[in-house]
Amino acid sequence: MKDIVTLDILSKIISKKINLEPNEIRKMLNFLADEIILALKEGQELQLRGFGTFGVKKREGKWGRNIRAKKKVFVPEHYAPFFRPGVFLKAQLNKPK
Repeated sequence: MKDIVTLDILSKIISKKINLEPNEIRKMLNFLADEIILALKEGQELQLRGFGTFGVKKREGKWGRNIRAKKKVFVPEHYAPFFRPGVFLKAQLNKPK
């Protein structure tokens, strides 16, 4: 199983590098996440140059199937978040170790 970097682990890693308390880093990361969510709710795309773009796509309502009950069900219109990685991020992930 792959290791998962949680908010707690990330805040500790960052705090060691920039000499701030992990709680302060956690507050900043939570604030960043809240601002991203707010921008997406307002229909904006959020672009972090080189890293990637966050956005929302509108999904029209459609008919689907409940496989267990073997019945048609209507899936209502909804919004789905997406992330499109940037050039720099892709390059770093594909760089030899």
